[in-house]
Amino acid sequence: MAQNTFAQLNYYEFVADTYTTLHLEHHFNGKILSYIPLIKKLKLREIAFIRGAYGTLSDASKAINVEGFKYSAPSEHIYYEYGVGIENIGFGNLRIFRVDFNWRGNYLDRPDISTFGIKAGFQVGF
Repeated sequence: MAQNTFAQLNYYEFVADTYTTLHLEHHFNGKILSYIPLIKKLKLREIAFIRGAYGTLSDASKAINVEGFKYSAPSEHIYYEYGVGIENIGFGNLRIFRVDFNWRGNYLDRPDISTFGIKAGFQVGF
């Protein structure tokens, strides 16, 4: 699982000269799922997250781009997506899997976008 990436953005959907991103995660460490008796034995952990990006594209950069292709940056509104996840998935002491459920927060009027996605991957921590 690639950290600090946006799961619901298409490739080259936003291009920016200067940008800033923010990635916030809260790990509940099983506080919610531990109330469900059969799920408690699996020792799963919950995560909630939000990711945002803001950026601008200079006129000089717009001028050197390919004709007919409209590049844009998230300068009108901050692009954000949010979601929940489950980590600590595995068997015995090998619990390296994580699954995230992502929702796109805004810029929903663009063509060919996905408003919901599921991302799964490996997560190793020490």
